[in-house]
Amino acid sequence: MRKLRLLSKAQAPLFVSMAAFTLTACMGGGSSLPGQNPIPTSVLFSEAPTSMSVGTSATILASAIYANAIVTHSLSNTPNTLVNYTVQCGSANCGTLAANAEVGAATYTAPAAVPTGGTVTITATAQADSAISAKATITITPPPPPTLTFVAPVQGSVQTGAQAQYAVTITNDPSATPQVNWTVTCNGADCGAVAPLTTTSGQKVTYTAPAATSNGLVATLTATSVSTPSDSVSTEVAILPPAQTLANGAYVFQLQSSFAGSSPAALTMDSGVFTAANGVVTGGEEDLLVNSFCGGYMGQCPPAQASEHKVVGGAYTANSDGTTTITLQLDSGTTQTLTGVVSANGQGFTAQIDGVPALVSLRPQTSTAAPKGGYAFALNGQSYDQGPAWMTGVLNIDGTNSASGNGSVLDIQAPYLSYGGEEALAATAVTAPDSYGRIVFTLSPAASDNVPFPPVYVAGYVIDSGHIALMEVGDQTDNSNFQGQLMGQAISQGAQTGAFTAAGLANQSYVFGVQGLSNNGDGDIAGVLTFNATGGVSGLMTISDLSGSQAQQPLQVTGSYTIEVNGRIAITNLTDGSIYPYSMVMDLAENGRALAMTYTGQDIAGGEAYLRATSTFSLTSLNGTYGLNASVLFTSSSASTPVQSTAQGSVSAIPGGSSVDLTGFANIAVPAANTSESNVVSGSFTPATNGVMAGTLAGLNVTSPTKAGQFTLYQIDTGHALVIEDDSVQETLGLLETQP
Repeated sequence: MRKLRLLSKAQAPLFVSMAAFTLTACMGGGSSLPGQNPIPTSVLFSEAPTSMSVGTSATILASAIYANAIVTHSLSNTPNTLVNYTVQCGSANCGTLAANAEVGAATYTAPAAVPTGGTVTITATAQADSAISAKATITITPPPPPTLTFVAPVQGSVQTGAQAQYAVTITNDPSATPQVNWTVTCNGADCGAVAPLTTTSGQKVTYTAPAATSNGLVATLTATSVSTPSDSVSTEVAILPPAQTLANGAYVFQLQSSFAGSSPAALTMDSGVFTAANGVVTGGEEDLLVNSFCGGYMGQCPPAQASEHKVVGGAYTANSDGTTTITLQLDSGTTQTLTGVVSANGQGFTAQIDGVPALVSLRPQTSTAAPKGGYAFALNGQSYDQGPAWMTGVLNIDGTNSASGNGSVLDIQAPYLSYGGEEALAATAVTAPDSYGRIVFTLSPAASDNVPFPPVYVAGYVIDSGHIALMEVGDQTDNSNFQGQLMGQAISQGAQTGAFTAAGLANQSYVFGVQGLSNNGDGDIAGVLTFNATGGVSGLMTISDLSGSQAQQPLQVTGSYTIEVNGRIAITNLTDGSIYPYSMVMDLAENGRALAMTYTGQDIAGGEAYLRATSTFSLTSLNGTYGLNASVLFTSSSASTPVQSTAQGSVSAIPGGSSVDLTGFANIAVPAANTSESNVVSGSFTPATNGVMAGTLAGLNVTSPTKAGQFTLYQIDTGHALVIEDDSVQETLGLLETQP
């Protein structure tokens, strides 16, 4: 079968509705017996389309067929295989037939409009016998409509009074100069404006946001084809309040990136502090861990390269899409660039470092005083040559710059370690804070520990009286240490240090969210657990690991628990009867905070837990503006394992008659492009008195931002909630925290 060759309309002459011509090319084919007149038995089309768009062209080829032909060198007996073509339809103009360079073929050009009946019939009649013919029916279709596509990246948020540029490409437009008209609509009185109002394909239009905004204000920019006004394309833009800038002062930051130099096999961790003054970074210091190669998240890593640096300069500026860019100049001559979202209280989470995805926290430093008392802590990351690892525990700093080991405990879980579980901690010195609040201590096994673990050297940056940012620093000359790559935090236990009881825990509920490994690869778990007075625990738990094709409904789980005076809760046999029983450790801190770790076999995950303020919620319990910080794992055609991304932004919760609508924006890291996109976030949740709400959210899907995902929301109180994606599209776990 020959491939169709489409010609433009200008390449073929016009014929009337009934067209015919004789092909005079040299005859070919077989022969008959000497002295016999060859007679065709049929006509066969070998090349003819079944459907064509108006105005397009195609090659038509048919041949007369002869039976019982015998090859001979006598030209007088060579059968004539050529045919004459005609075209018919239900209208005056059926298209045209013209000669073709291919022997025996014709070029057919469809009419400019769909004929009556929608089809044309081409008849091929044998030249050797006009009684022998065949017909080919071709359906004539309308031209494809113009296709309008926004030019990426598309900015999904603009601050009040700021400007952003947009453009669309136009294809399949029949006009000589394809154009679009622009309009702006919104759910408020002032939607902003675009200029110019009409653009050509790829030409940029400037959108100016309104001077003021309200909760949930979203503008819709629509580009409509001038030639076919029924064709248009739209994008939504969240209108943000004025930019939040960093107040003068010091800020503690932490980052973890699975990408370094665009290599997903690398792992980078960074923790430190910088001082900000009127848009300029004036100083600071940091600890940096870089591993140039890890064999994937589940793989093995060599010891990381550790280094300490002074921050010698830099700057910070707010961007029109609601993000802030912070540059840190190090004494090594390198520059780090953090890009993300800063909330109104000076806290924030950034989506990138140096253009690649990262999980980064930013918090104002309000104290550099030496820590005292009990601290619940957690560390997670990589162990040396043995895959990922998680640690939780309690460090009781009961002396001046020291911890005696009394009341201190450590839990270690890792799939490939020969030791693990609950470990007793030895005494350790805790250095006095330097001028930037940096301390150093060691987690090492006590003499009484049954399965000793390698010492873990930790640096901490004091954030305030209740929080410390932690990071393993290691000594690469000491081959007996843990030699991993760990990062985490410590939260003060305050006056409750050493005074936790089962009676104090009874009837309290904690909402938790953890991330880590599952039997299917990576996994997220979120839920709410209630402790009774007799050692039992019950609640709901959502498991998200992309193992199913349907949304994962919250499971009704039960289990048992014990609590120690140092605040360590050990939960066992946590199951609904159908899943393998989970174990869980929670280390309690003050103000309703806790650090959590779940494990069962090689399923291990770590995260945080929050004391739930009440057992009963109403329609208006989720109401107002909330900062959003989410971790996202998604599948990519270019990667063999799920890819890490982040989503940070702000959403407004608006209670309605029977639902709570969420509207806002999120800055999404796009690993494949080493960039980020601002997406409009929208969704709706169904309120429930137990605070566990089912709903959907669009704007968090990395590869398809407008696609809505299935989510479960676990409300903590009126100012906080956890959201977990429970469909089979991607893994998203995020915290909503009220903004002033």
